[in-house]
Amino acid sequence: MNPAWIKVCGVTTVQDGCLVEALGADAIGMTLVPDDPRSLRLDQAAEIAATVTIETVLVVQDADPELLRRAILTISPSRLQVDRTPPPEDSPPPIPWYRSFRCGGRQAISALKDYPGDRFLLRVDQPLLPPGPAWQRDRSLLKEIGRMGAMVLGGLPDLQRLDAALDRTRPWGVELREAVEQEPGVIDRDALVEALRSCGRR
Repeated sequence: MNPAWIKVCGVTTVQDGCLVEALGADAIGMTLVPDDPRSLRLDQAAEIAATVTIETVLVVQDADPELLRRAILTISPSRLQVDRTPPPEDSPPPIPWYRSFRCGGRQAISALKDYPGDRFLLRVDQPLLPPGPAWQRDRSLLKEIGRMGAMVLGGLPDLQRLDAALDRTRPWGVELREAVEQEPGVIDRDALVEALRSCGRR
């Protein structure tokens, strides 16, 4: 089963945003996380977002109300991805949003048990990916988590692990980042073509 939704994250230029759209992905991700080498200024992200017609996901570390207000007004993203501190329940963002979780084992199940969103990103540590040392022991873990909602699988470090991870976990969506970069924030066209082919898009 091919993923229903594919996001290419860490886009830093208009050219790469247009490339991602032309090759058939569903969304681009642009980050405002300060320590990330892919991080953008608001005006840079706004320029990229205005150039593409596919979904634009703005990646933030914490749901700081003032940052979100300025970012949404400046960039007009389709959706937010919150990597660390979620917004308070009584003051949700004015656009759709979802959480990013890091999965190092079964603690992810308890974290997701009462999760209210329509999708979530699960960044998977390498030992849990085939053929990592934890894969055989916990190979059912990701499928179990996937049954809890629309799981977007992230954290794939290279294309060698992509096919096996997709085949065995059957995620609703996939985030491509490190596996399709020449360096942080620079898309490798050939790697992206190969990844999208693995996802059934080319």
